[in-house]
Amino acid sequence: MILNTFAAYTVTAEIPDDVTELGPSLFENSKTTLKEIIFKGNRVTKIGQKACHACVKLEKVNLEACIDLTYIGELAFAVTKIKSITLPTKITHFGTQVFRSCPLTCTFHIYADIQTFDGSVFFGTNVTYECDENANFSIYSGNIYSKNREKLIAVGSNVETIDFPEEVTTICWCAFSASRCTEVKLPDTVNTLSYLAFHGTFLKTLILSKNIRVLNCQVISGNPNLERLVLPEGIEEIKKEAINECKKLLVVILPSTLTNVEQEGIKNCKRIFYVSHSHNELIGMYHKGGFPLKALLQPLKCTLSSSKQSSIYIYVQQ
Repeated sequence: MILNTFAAYTVTAEIPDDVTELGPSLFENSKTTLKEIIFKGNRVTKIGQKACHACVKLEKVNLEACIDLTYIGELAFAVTKIKSITLPTKITHFGTQVFRSCPLTCTFHIYADIQTFDGSVFFGTNVTYECDENANFSIYSGNIYSKNREKLIAVGSNVETIDFPEEVTTICWCAFSASRCTEVKLPDTVNTLSYLAFHGTFLKTLILSKNIRVLNCQVISGNPNLERLVLPEGIEEIKKEAINECKKLLVVILPSTLTNVEQEGIKNCKRIFYVSHSHNELIGMYHKGGFPLKALLQPLKCTLSSSKQSSIYIYVQQ
């Protein structure tokens, strides 16, 4: 039986033992009251998307009772007060952002049968990863990768310094969303950043790879602590909103290889000042009137130094 409705303003929800599926947005009408979910049986195999999303008082769910559970949908338990959880071992599919923004501390085990999982599942939580032999995933230095280690999928909260395998070429979406790292330098083997690759991180410094050519939309987005971003020689294009909502960002180092920055390529980074020596026209995109370099620097009281690659560093005094 699929359970699609539940009484409004429920505090403790008891799920009958004949229920096999929790429908989408099941507790939509109990977001401000629901504190506990009790599964009376073990027949539930699927929990629909947003089933408990934004139930801001929800703390307890005996999910371990659902021994045949195979599917948890997108945002199913996101924005709740769940601090600990025991997950059944038969789950094969995790939707995106299942436990996003929960005060959750856990060790998550990638069992052999898991087929879909990404770094957003435990977005903003405190998670440590372990991994069995699996056809789709592998573990390296505490982080989850694709089986062949070409794609970094999720960084564990317990990992302080990233040790990349030599095979890695891609940073997947929300890979760093549970990471506590403050500085990352990508190896030169990395040539692809997925959408939201660096989103919601604790990073203060990010140094990209010289083999990345294009920064696509929202690849570096919503990083409240990011202060310094280095784009090495080789990067040619910054797409719209590629660098977005990094409000502490003070320093960006642009390469001389950069040939195009789309409108709003760097957006909502209000403390940032940047320039590239060979692309003075870029200034005009973000400072109406296209102020010359001296006029731009003097009122900001910046210090200026140039690198051997002829990019220009601008440091804004705090």
